[in-house]
Amino acid sequence: MSESKSTFVRQLWRQVALMQELSAQEQALQEAVRDREWEALQAIMRRMTETSEDLGRVETERIRAYQSLADAADRHGSVEFPVLLARLPEDLRSEISDAYRALKIAVLQLKSRTSGIDTYLRSTITTMRGVMRELYPEHATPVYSRNGSGAFTGGQALVVNHHL
Repeated sequence: MSESKSTFVRQLWRQVALMQELSAQEQALQEAVRDREWEALQAIMRRMTETSEDLGRVETERIRAYQSLADAADRHGSVEFPVLLARLPEDLRSEISDAYRALKIAVLQLKSRTSGIDTYLRSTITTMRGVMRELYPEHATPVYSRNGSGAFTGGQALVVNHHL
């Protein structure tokens, strides 16, 4: 049980570090998009993919370590996190709580950064579509109804002078 405890805490802290790294990469991604540095953007996206894959592996290891802890604490192995935490010694409980709290903060920080770029990109796309519809209504994409049929929202041809 001692090995699974230390592995679980170690995996929590590794996740915190990877989340913080991903958050920093997200910030760099936002700056590359803002500055229109497309080559830098591609490099950042590759690093973010690698970090995300590392995060997935650490998550799998953390789940395994937690399951080992749960198995040791309860013969059925289905004990929930707060119950498991209450069964642990005070020093370990404090250590796990600190790591878990740091992980939650790192997740919230990453969500905040991600929502920032999401908002920026959505507003940019909406603006671009609006401009395209105004300038080239005949090339505007159709709006689809619930039954799947498409209809163009504008772009009807106008005859300005038919008396030539």
